[in-house]
Amino acid sequence: MESIPNEIILRFIAFLSSSDVWKLTSTCHNLRCILLPEVLRLVRLNSVSGALKFLDTFQDYNENNENVIFSHARRLHIRLPSIHKHSNLLASMLSLTGPNLLSISFQSIEPSSSEHTVIPFSLLRSRRHMRQIWISDLVLDSDSIVEFGALVRQNSELFELFLVDCELSHIDAELLGNALRDHRSLSSLMLWGNPIGRGIESICNAFDNKSALQTLDLSSTSLLEDDIAILSSWLGSNKTVETLYLSHLEITDNGARYLGESLRTNSVLKTLEMNSSIGDEVVHIFNGLRENQALVSLNISENEIGTDTGSFIANCLLVNKVLRELKMNGNYSATDCIAIFAPSLASNKTLQLLDLRFISMTTNTCDSLSKALKMNCSLQSLNLSSTSLNDESMNLISKSITECRSLSFIDFSKQSFSFDTFENLCRCLTHSNIQKLILCEVEMCNTRLITFFKTICTNDSKLEYLDLKKNKFDGLGVWTITDVNVGLIHCIDYLLINKQYGQFHVLHQ
Repeated sequence: MESIPNEIILRFIAFLSSSDVWKLTSTCHNLRCILLPEVLRLVRLNSVSGALKFLDTFQDYNENNENVIFSHARRLHIRLPSIHKHSNLLASMLSLTGPNLLSISFQSIEPSSSEHTVIPFSLLRSRRHMRQIWISDLVLDSDSIVEFGALVRQNSELFELFLVDCELSHIDAELLGNALRDHRSLSSLMLWGNPIGRGIESICNAFDNKSALQTLDLSSTSLLEDDIAILSSWLGSNKTVETLYLSHLEITDNGARYLGESLRTNSVLKTLEMNSSIGDEVVHIFNGLRENQALVSLNISENEIGTDTGSFIANCLLVNKVLRELKMNGNYSATDCIAIFAPSLASNKTLQLLDLRFISMTTNTCDSLSKALKMNCSLQSLNLSSTSLNDESMNLISKSITECRSLSFIDFSKQSFSFDTFENLCRCLTHSNIQKLILCEVEMCNTRLITFFKTICTNDSKLEYLDLKKNKFDGLGVWTITDVNVGLIHCIDYLLINKQYGQFHVLHQ
């Protein structure tokens, strides 16, 4: 054991639970060969018994070398079941850390308990160079929140703060907002899963245009219409936030209107995510984007967007000059909506990614989309996984990818089509610029697999990356395409295949 370099051991330990660490260290007579202060960078504790053993092991050594063991630790990750029952253990761990601590994480393995967790943040007052704090699935008591606020205020270098599923109320949000007021280094604030409601006003007031805040996650925060109005007013003139998460909310028509108006004047927001938050009210967002000159990525996945929204998306795509990514996956009733806005893609020159997964595409929709693709010169990535394409629809899309010269990635996963349609797809691919292709769960058997490679590799295909996981071919098919003597795989740089139920391996030629 002592002959193994310390750094290698530490990298090995970093991926073990603390009980496993105990088993490893108990076999070594000289503990310092494993946990020398100059090489200790990460302490990860995943079990109560392991954590207690870990502390007991170093008790005698620490008596004469106070704070030596953890004094150089950069990261402390405490992930325990029923963590709210182990306040004394948390206190013991925190008391051992030194001034070099940069990152600390508290996480309960079990679902969030209604019982409050007492975390003695006051023990960290001398740690003034922390960069990241992550607390999830814990319900903090009021004293802990006050101490936490003091900790945040004194750490002027803190740039990431995660408070996820901590059941923070609007009162807690006000305390947090006061602690963050005039903070000049925090760039990411993640408040996912906290019912802060009207506490959003304190959060917004904490960050002026001199702050460093770039990412704000307000998903599942129980924001009501008036709260959205406050957020929108702040967002309209904000000059720092580039990424905003507003997923899993219930945004009303007026709330969407407020947000749309803020997008007209906002000049810095680049990414907006609104998963499971909105229905046809999203038309106000697209109206705002007609004048927006900053947003490059919009995610409106898993909503209830219907036919009426199509014309608003079309009008936006015809005039917007900056939007590059539109993610609509999971809008199950949006097939007619797509048919309406698809023609606008013919003249759009900026959109590069279109995600339409899990939307049942009719032949009429695919016809509209394929005609637009033939004229489009900007789209690079198209995801049509789980879109229930029939043979006619598949042939329409296959033909269009030969004429859309900008398109380099396409996903046809979870489809079922005939052998003739499959052969047509193979031929079209050889005349396209597709470099990355996903064909997972398309019922590809040995015959189709070999046909695919014979067609691709005997023509001038641009294909470099191919994902064929979860198909029906077996070892014989895999052997045939990977046999050097057969020579069917020479054109592919990366191939992902599967054996039985799991990923087989990655081949890099």
